[in-house]
Amino acid sequence: MQVFHTPAPIRAVVELGVGDVRITAGDRTDTTVDVLPADRADFRDLVTAAEAVVTCDGEELLVSVPRAGELPRGGGSVSVAIEVPAGSAVHGSALAADFHVTGRLGECRIVVDCGHVRLDRTGPLRLDSLLGNVTVGRVAGDVEAVAESGDVRIDSVEGRTRLTRTQGATHLGEVTGDVHVSVGSGDVRIGRAHAAVEVRVGRGDIGVGEAVRGPLALEAEHGTMEIGIADKAVEVRARTGAGDIVIRRAEFGADEEPSC
Repeated sequence: MQVFHTPAPIRAVVELGVGDVRITAGDRTDTTVDVLPADRADFRDLVTAAEAVVTCDGEELLVSVPRAGELPRGGGSVSVAIEVPAGSAVHGSALAADFHVTGRLGECRIVVDCGHVRLDRTGPLRLDSLLGNVTVGRVAGDVEAVAESGDVRIDSVEGRTRLTRTQGATHLGEVTGDVHVSVGSGDVRIGRAHAAVEVRVGRGDIGVGEAVRGPLALEAEHGTMEIGIADKAVEVRARTGAGDIVIRRAEFGADEEPSC
């Protein structure tokens, strides 16, 4: 384990090929890093972990793990464990890796070809994922994400949300800013929307538990829609090629889901 003195939040940059990354943000004045082979009996894992470069200047941490093409016998899989001060920013990239973050982060950017992403609390979030599930608790800021395949769940967004998807279910709990979601195939559910909502789905159902202000623009080539309207009047434009459209007064909060 390597330990660095970091009395204030830092920026952690993590680059790897294959493995898993676990980051814990908490009340601390140092940063710790462990890069271990995923399988201690695998020679390639051992070499890949040994060749990892870890540096920190007190403001930025860099963890760079060689990828397959950068090692003579190909790259292996590693397990990266990092502990940072709460509020630190994280920039992570990988070919095939899971990212699991607990605690409160600042800005977060993750690019991964294949792997699951699980975040507790972050600042503004940017995500680019080809394959894998995305689970996020709370985002204090805007969300900009391309999540091609897999399920996406974000419980709370204090800002705008823009999601571009090919397939998979999408669930947004409560969003204070504008919402733009585009999905080729998959259901989209929003618990409570405080601003404008634009959702386009090729094949899938759309549900909005409570639209507080609007306007709403919902479109599906094939799928049903269920929309809950708050006490105030909300402009709704909804169109589906095949399926029912139901508009009613909202009778539940953001933690509950529409039935469609």
